Amino acid sequence: MGVIKLEKINIERLNKTVVIDTLDNGLTVLFCKTKDYISKVAYFTTKYGSKDFEFIPISENKMKKFPQGIAHFLEHKVFEQKTGEIIFEKFSKRQADANAFTSQEQTKYHFSCSQNFYDNLEILLDFVQDPYFTDSNVEKEKGIISQELEMYKDNPNWVGYQKTYECLFVNSGYKYDIGGSVEEIMKITKEDLYKCYNTFYNPSNMYLVITGDLDEKEVFEFVRKNQMKKKFGKQDKIIKKEDNEPKEVAIKKLVLNENVVAQRSYLVYKIYLKNKMDEQTFINKMYLDIYLGASFGELTTVREDMINNKIVKSMFSFGIEEAGDFIIIEFDGNTINHNKFVNKIDKIINNKKSKEEDFNIFRKYIISNMISRNEMPSALNIRISELYYNYNKIFGNIIELCEKLNYKDYLTFIKTLDFSNKSEIIMKPKKK
Repeated sequence: MGVIKLEKINIERLNKTVVIDTLDNGLTVLFCKTKDYISKVAYFTTKYGSKDFEFIPISENKMKKFPQGIAHFLEHKVFEQKTGEIIFEKFSKRQADANAFTSQEQTKYHFSCSQNFYDNLEILLDFVQDPYFTDSNVEKEKGIISQELEMYKDNPNWVGYQKTYECLFVNSGYKYDIGGSVEEIMKITKEDLYKCYNTFYNPSNMYLVITGDLDEKEVFEFVRKNQMKKKFGKQDKIIKKEDNEPKEVAIKKLVLNENVVAQRSYLVYKIYLKNKMDEQTFINKMYLDIYLGASFGELTTVREDMINNKIVKSMFSFGIEEAGDFIIIEFDGNTINHNKFVNKIDKIINNKKSKEEDFNIFRKYIISNMISRNEMPSALNIRISELYYNYNKIFGNIIELCEKLNYKDYLTFIKTLDFSNKSEIIMKPKKK
């Protein structure tokens, strides 16, 4: 198999080099050597997640809507083998820890091991690229996943997470449960799975990230030889239905009665920050991280103030996630007074002021985190995957970009942020 593209990117000041090879069948392979670590890690990813259920299947010309949750269902069924072999047992016999997961945007299959790396890599590549779906095994899986979905309904953390997305998004597939619903799952057919698989599991829509103390030449030769044994049809651009998601939220306030001991409140902001897949987008996201850390982080007194003023009992946390062209900022806590909780956060986040001293502290924290996350093979693998998916490239100057973050541009950026689009969720204990 010939090499279409071979690129070496030195990550300055981290003593790391990411080698990128795009094979004839379209598969992109990224490898980074980590010296002196016995752990070796591989993530095999398709750019296909739960939000992608309406698209034009490969070799067809009409938009088709598939059941919600089919990407997650497909992840489960990819492990099915015609021989009846249990994939997890095959990995275990070779001293590897393997798993998979589906997000709104991607499906990942991965393993880590300290020995037998190439044996495990062959298992990973072969089982993911050799699907086996039958009417009977699809029907069997429906029962398994239906039970899984019912279990999640009793998990307040999962309910809260899912309801935030339902409140925030109007048209986008992000609003739906990753696993779908029992009603939707029951609609899935063997033919549906093959259409989704053939559309999104083509090598040109996938990438493989490998990290570990391995020989670069051996890694790429092994993957090329493995892929040469397989035939894949030509892959045209995948056409998905555009969601035309507005900046406004779908539901501004929602009250739920759930299996919680104490009242829990969520306040989530929907921030439009178009991902242009460039360095400036990366910089803007860093500025937002700094602003949130400086406003609500462990070095602030926000949590103590909320406890002392009887706004929350004890638990208060916040997080940030990316969802296409939007950034989701979520605050939650065990609240005594929901309205005061919302008003307190709203006042702080809309302040749009930050001391230069705080800015410098959190900028250094980001740099330190970047450096530490680039040591362990597993963390480095995830970092490379994140950069490649979000920006379609690896920034060799990633540390320099962080060091060049400056206070003046930071203040200018945070003044552009619109925090007016938000949703409130109150989760109250069920009445006995």
